[in-house]
Amino acid sequence: MSLLLEAIAGKAERVPVAPLITLGHACRIAGVAQVDYVLKPESYAEAQLKTKRYYGYDWVWSHQFFQGPSERERQSAERVAEGVALTLDFGARLLIPHKGMPRVLSVALSNKEELSELEVPEIGEEKMAPLKLLLESEGFAAGNLRMPFTFAATLLYPLENFLLDLSLDKRFVHALLDYAYRYNLELAKAMINAGAELIFTEDPSASSSVISPSHYREFAYPYEKKLIREIKRQGAKTVLHICGNISALLEDMLTLGVDAISVDESMDMATLREKTVAWGNVAPSLLVSGSPDEVAEASRAIVALREGVVLSSGCVVPGNAKPENIAAMVAAAKE
Repeated sequence: MSLLLEAIAGKAERVPVAPLITLGHACRIAGVAQVDYVLKPESYAEAQLKTKRYYGYDWVWSHQFFQGPSERERQSAERVAEGVALTLDFGARLLIPHKGMPRVLSVALSNKEELSELEVPEIGEEKMAPLKLLLESEGFAAGNLRMPFTFAATLLYPLENFLLDLSLDKRFVHALLDYAYRYNLELAKAMINAGAELIFTEDPSASSSVISPSHYREFAYPYEKKLIREIKRQGAKTVLHICGNISALLEDMLTLGVDAISVDESMDMATLREKTVAWGNVAPSLLVSGSPDEVAEASRAIVALREGVVLSSGCVVPGNAKPENIAAMVAAAKE
């Protein structure tokens, strides 16, 4: 059994270390081009595996919210000055830059009427290619999903209009969230069928720095709960990450049925661990600008909690994080 799964079950011999390393830092360490990382499953797996072995941490994950590109998505790739523009199967358009993080060029819908025509695309075998390559190599690899609220707010409809409609057009918002739920449920099923035993889910747009706790309970929470219930019914474990101070949301989140909650440096790991398995929370800024001694000190404070914690970054590891700082985090877990 994976050390991460053992930690979630309260049976790990030591605290696992699982930094949230994605495209920017993995490509830098492995020497893989960012465009290849996104478009070529073999390059994706190569970068994830080389980076894991370089540092010696305890997991790999298939973190792209759309997983691997489908044949239609690869055919849509258009080279532009900054990198490659990619149209996803559900209509959103992304820029995969040569340097820097990917960003959304356009969301799926330009108006509300288009939602009735938007179909959930088939999740073909090619979308699971990165995950399967990681599983073949490691035996354990986590999947990743954006929760419906964040998926809708970042990929389906313009964010400002979406947030206004939380008050002005609730019926439309729920229809949009239902689509996002159905898409991500199909993706979750495909990942679990491919062999994923853990799915790391994220809902940063549901943070209290973006919406009110009452809007969280009305719009984000119900779809988180449905999706987590279905994932668990399929036999996989779940982690949920929401950025920022989640104190006002925590009691609600504890009723979702997730197996662990991932937090950033705004939260206290010791307090969280009293209630659930706590995943986090070394500040990404510390990994960039801090010293190895500072990172080691922050990491040791988490490791000292022992059972019920996973040592990780509080959010995605920046591409320009110092390798010696990530090495210090890993070393703290293995001391």
